[in-house]
Amino acid sequence: MALRIALRLRHPACLASLASATLAAATALSGCGDGRPASGSSPAADQRSPAVSPGQPTPGHIPPGTIALFDIEAGAARKLDLGRSLIRADWIDDGKTLLALDVNTRAYVAISVDGMLVRVVAKLPPATAAPGEESLPSIQLVPVRDGRRVAVFDWKSLAVDLIDVFSGASERIAENTFGAFSPDGEYLAGAIAGTDASGSVDPSTSVSGVFSDRGTCGDARPFACIEWQFPQDERVSSREPWSPDGRHLLLARRAKCPDQAPVPGASPGPCTTDTRYTHEVYNWPERSLVLTLPPVELGEVRWAGNGELFVRGARDPDLGVSAYLVSLDGKRSPLPDGLTGCCASFFADRGYAIDSVTPGEDCSLIDLASGSAIAGVPRGAADTNDTGICQYVSWTPDGRWALATGVSTP
Repeated sequence: MALRIALRLRHPACLASLASATLAAATALSGCGDGRPASGSSPAADQRSPAVSPGQPTPGHIPPGTIALFDIEAGAARKLDLGRSLIRADWIDDGKTLLALDVNTRAYVAISVDGMLVRVVAKLPPATAAPGEESLPSIQLVPVRDGRRVAVFDWKSLAVDLIDVFSGASERIAENTFGAFSPDGEYLAGAIAGTDASGSVDPSTSVSGVFSDRGTCGDARPFACIEWQFPQDERVSSREPWSPDGRHLLLARRAKCPDQAPVPGASPGPCTTDTRYTHEVYNWPERSLVLTLPPVELGEVRWAGNGELFVRGARDPDLGVSAYLVSLDGKRSPLPDGLTGCCASFFADRGYAIDSVTPGEDCSLIDLASGSAIAGVPRGAADTNDTGICQYVSWTPDGRWALATGVSTP
């Protein structure tokens, strides 16, 4: 039986359904305390009491799969031996500590790149899917990108905890909110919904925008103050709407139905625009419109660094391809041969991508200019998942380090 964890929500429709059904938010912690690793040029964690030594497996039958660590400046890659079967690794800080799901213990752990356990952040509730079926876990963990905190979204209880993984400080938020934190943790881009008389979430009361924890509106509740209400019908477009440096926001608007000429004797046909979204980029905090992309159908638009977007959708008539990069000045650039964009991840500011040169068999750092592989790691004996060993890639906000893992495992 396959255990599949599908947490990378790219399509705006997925986010819209989550935002209108079960929403969660988190707040900044005061007095986080000491314990954050000192910044440095090499990923060496602080000395902490290890709960598991590197190479020592955790209980369970699933062997550790490949986790690749990329040093972008050095053009180097190596396989991490963390002693656990981890998937969907995400950076917490600047290349020293990561967040990942241990599939044997069914727990999200914060762990340093040398294998020292920092903290068990959250445990998955008992599985509810029937054997052989796939289901989305009822909790989702997202780093706040301020270097130390993780938001734990609980889709069933509508609760969310914001946890400082180094001090252990935690705060629970009861607002019906969905969104993504700015890299400094001071703003939340998303939606807040009210409740009806029965206490259930009422999507019709949802307000989309950027919310602040500063209390500028006079409300003492965390992230209850709206700093900017999004233009009509716009919403955050992905799990990470903020550019890595927090200076831009990527929003999406569902395309309107085209005008249909009436046909005598025929009833109007259905309008199928649920897969078409117009994307816009705004400056923050100036809120001025920077870039508008035409509707993208059955594809995706996501950040590829601070000044570039990766677009995959309909075939571009000028470039003749369906996957390409777009800079914030509107210039479009084709991808090198072999980088189809299906599972590749980009940090175009630095000129690199991470992808499998041979799908499922390796994970490589690729020069965007030439398309050549600079460094990589091969598939290991325990890599039997069918989605490739670098299906999920997480970059540090400055593009200095990258982690690559699979998202499913047997």
